[in-house]
This record gives sequence, C-alpha cells and structure tokens, in this order.
Amino acid sequence: MNALVVLLAILATAFAVPAPFPHGKSLTYKYHAVVKAETIESTPFASDFEIECLLQVHHDITNPTSKNIFYIILTNVKYGLYNGRTLHHESESVMLPIDDAVKAVLNPFLVVYNEHGHLEGVQFVENEPGWSKNLKKGIASVLQLDLVQIHVQTPINIHGFISQEVTIHGTCEVAYNVLPVDHSGSNKEFVVTKLYESKNCSHFKYYEYNHVECDECQIHEGDDMSTATKRVFVIDNYDNEVLIKKLIGHSVINYLPWLAASEAHYLLTNQTLVLGDIVPVTDVHLSPLKRLIVTPIEKIIYDEPKTPYVPEADIDVTHHRHVVKLDELVVKVKKMLNEAAGYLKESHIDKKQPDWKHDQTINRIFHIMGFMNVASLEKVYNEIQDPKDATEKAMKWVN
Repeated sequence: MNALVVLLAILATAFAVPAPFPHGKSLTYKYHAVVKAETIESTPFASDFEIECLLQVHHDITNPTSKNIFYIILTNVKYGLYNGRTLHHESESVMLPIDDAVKAVLNPFLVVYNEHGHLEGVQFVENEPGWSKNLKKGIASVLQLDLVQIHVQTPINIHGFISQEVTIHGTCEVAYNVLPVDHSGSNKEFVVTKLYESKNCSHFKYYEYNHVECDECQIHEGDDMSTATKRVFVIDNYDNEVLIKKLIGHSVINYLPWLAASEAHYLLTNQTLVLGDIVPVTDVHLSPLKRLIVTPIEKIIYDEPKTPYVPEADIDVTHHRHVVKLDELVVKVKKMLNEAAGYLKESHIDKKQPDWKHDQTINRIFHIMGFMNVASLEKVYNEIQDPKDATEKAMKWVN
C-alpha cells in the first residue's frame, strides 16, 4: 500500500504541468534594471538609464487550450538618468514618473509557455509600439527555465546541463547549474545559474561601421567584441511547482578595438527581481486584460528596426520615438560647423588636447547628419559655398 502511495505521488509530480510560476496564483515582484553605456579609454565616462517598477504576474486559469499562460503588467514605473564620470557604485539617480509618450510600457502582455514549460512567445495589445515590444520581450526572455531538465524535487539533485533556448538574441546554447541552498535536504529552496554568450546566438544584432578606403593591415584581424550573460535564480519548490523568489541578472557587451590601447567601450545591463507578495489569482479581476490582448503569439527575438528616421537617413533605432525636423537640423549643423571653424581659426601654439567644448564637435556633426536626408545635406552644402569671411571659409573646409 505504501509503495502504491509513493508511486502515485511520483506520477502526480511527473505529470504536473510545469511553468516558471505557480498555477492559480497572482505574484508581485519588485523589478529594477540598469543599463550602462560606458567608456574606459580614453575617458572613463558613463551614461546610465535606470528603471524600477512593480512587476505583476497573473496566471490565466480560464484559458481552455493552455494551462501555462500568464499576464504580466508593469505598474508604478519610474526611471532615472545619469551622465558623467564612471562610478564604481550605484549612481544616485533621481527616480521620476514616466512621461505620457512612453505610457505604452504600462500595457499588459501575455507570456505563453508550452506543456513542457518552454517559452513559446508573447502577445501584446493592438498597436503596441516596437520599442515597448522589445522591452517586454527582454523581460519574458529572462523569465524562462528549462524545467524538464531541472527536475524540480526535494531534495534537489546537484547537476548541470546544456539547453537550447530562444532569447532576444535568437537561439542560444545555455549552460545550467542546479544546486540546493543547503545540503541537508530539508530546505526546499535551490539555486539555478544560467550562462551563455549572446554573440554566439543565432540573431545577435549590432551595427558595424567601416571606412572602406583604409588600407589592409598585414596582421590577422582580431575579434574586438566579447559578451557574457549570467542569470541566478533562487527558487522555492512550492508544492511541486516553481516559485521564483529572487532573480539577479548580468549581461555585458565589450568592444575593445586595438587591444583597448586607445579606446574601450562596454554596454552593461543589471536586473533584479524580488518576490513581494503572492495571493490567489481569484482575488484579481483579469477580465479587462483579456479584452486588450489581441495580437497573435510572437517569438521573443529582438524586433530589429528597419525603417529610417526619414527617407534616405539612418535606420531609426528608436522605433519612431525620435521626431526629426529637417529644417532645425540644417540650422544646427551650420551652427556646429561654425563652432568647429572658430576653433580652427584660433592660433593653437601650445600642443595640448582640445577642451571638452570642442573635442566632440566633429562627432556631434556626424551624429546629427545621421538623421538627415540627401536634400537637407545638399542644403547645408549649398549655403556655405559662397563664403563671405574667414570663418565661413573655414566652415567650407570643415564640410
């Protein structure tokens, strides 16, 4: 009789529908993310973007076709910015409420897992902006676990494995390591660590600019880019279901040309997710959300922007959040050309670096030109072809 009870318990566990969250529950997490674009050489400078919010996960218990569908909603969203010298500690950003222009981030979205707990994709409200889709795809990408190979049980077995997962960077080879919190076997908590290199994934996207006129060097071309991604989950075996209690994520993209001798850049992303509250999903009214989600299931691969800011300009990486006014850009470029010409006209006897006001002028001119089409560039060119003084002559040479 005892053997039969044990066998039934094993079968119940084996046939339980796996998912990264408990069924029939509504969970609230504190979510915090920081994205840092930093330079090490030649100047340690950082531009940080910070976001914090409450991330709510609601199991959809009414769906007749799938038991692994979850609503996710971001609430109380705030953001912070920092620009300045690199800090080796958390920047003290002033957190502000989001503007109306980005209120789309508050739209709910659905995360769909299959019968094995593998992430199938996401669904959005109608006319969800591309930038908001990518942000939410990134969140869904983080919230996935290979539950089949983790083997949730108490006590947890120490093991590791390699799994193929679809992330925002495409299909990736992800290394898993599963460990108990303690080795006594009494604690139901365990830790899952995931590691992968995003640049080795199938759809790792980045923009590369080369000067086609440069001569080839007689040395082998080096790989200037390196990547690393790490996720650490603290998980509770919650009645033979998974309950993510805490998540810490780090990812970095390093760009170190010329062996980092003259310049070095990196893009760092840190994320934390901490469980705050868990209640029965019947306590939450989900019917208004169901009417909003209308799009088909989309893969969570990053939606690469393909349209320009204006015809003949650079690709709009902001997904139409940046409004381009060409007449204003023509005036702005002419003003910066005048600034560069004024610097060139000065007598620079001392051999020293340009000050901060001038050393990025050319870079800023190139940056603004990326938003302009051929007609607006021709307008700038034509307006400086008949110089009336030494400064305007210098502007022509800068151009």
